[in-house]
Amino acid sequence: MCPIQPDPIQRERSARPRKTIQQVVIAAVAPEEHDDVLRIAWVRASTFGLRLVVCAVVADDGDVRSAREMIEQRVNALIPNASHLEIDVRVGDRAEQLLECARTHDTVLLVMGPASHREGVLARFFSPSLPTALLRAAEFPILVTRYSPPTGRIVAAVELGEPMKPVLRAAAEEVRRAGGKLHVIHCVAPMPAPGTMELPVLTTPSTELIDAARTELTRAVAAMGVTPAEVKVEVGAAGQTILQVARELSADLIVVGTHGRSGPARLLLGSIAEEVLRATACNVMVVRAGGDA
Repeated sequence: MCPIQPDPIQRERSARPRKTIQQVVIAAVAPEEHDDVLRIAWVRASTFGLRLVVCAVVADDGDVRSAREMIEQRVNALIPNASHLEIDVRVGDRAEQLLECARTHDTVLLVMGPASHREGVLARFFSPSLPTALLRAAEFPILVTRYSPPTGRIVAAVELGEPMKPVLRAAAEEVRRAGGKLHVIHCVAPMPAPGTMELPVLTTPSTELIDAARTELTRAVAAMGVTPAEVKVEVGAAGQTILQVARELSADLIVVGTHGRSGPARLLLGSIAEEVLRATACNVMVVRAGGDA
């Protein structure tokens, strides 16, 4: 019996080298924006040995060339060895195109500037700002940059259990990259006192509950090998408590998780990450809870 000869097309395909998708950091910029986004994205990409993709979105095909030229000038002025990065100018809706750019690559982090306006409840639901729209849809961490003097203090706001791990990983990497001290906080909401459902009276959670939460946080931080680090369990509404702690510490970065709720659930329950993002004066990194930072 004659041996079966391999299909020549299949043999050719097998002989081709497989394309490797390189992990990247994306800097979401506009030609007129401040240079902080570009600098911060470059630092993180170069520190971790990743490729930098500078992505801008314009409204019309006729704007592509001028936008690219403006970005090239900024890149050449700010970044050494700029030949190792990619400039990607797209046309269309900014949020959609930035997400599509990120999905084209193996995106580790997207760096962008803050929202340009405050959002009301209905505006956040029906027409959210760019950072809000991206953090709701993205599966990768997003760093929203604001100018704040570096203090070396990083606040990681975490839930208990598995959802805290991606947030802690991201915060730990920032400490290893830049140094400084990590402050890990978990917020416990006041609880209604028994028998006060008609006119609820809020009481402080028990000492046992707070101690158990602190013990779990301490073990999780130790497992990450991050030192020095401080662990706190705070009583109060999560968003306002995180903002207050960051102000008191003069933190230069808050790392917070999001569950990516959408639709009526987000309108009714809100989002701690979005509240922090809108109101803080420092950098914010938003990490998908349950994801891989």
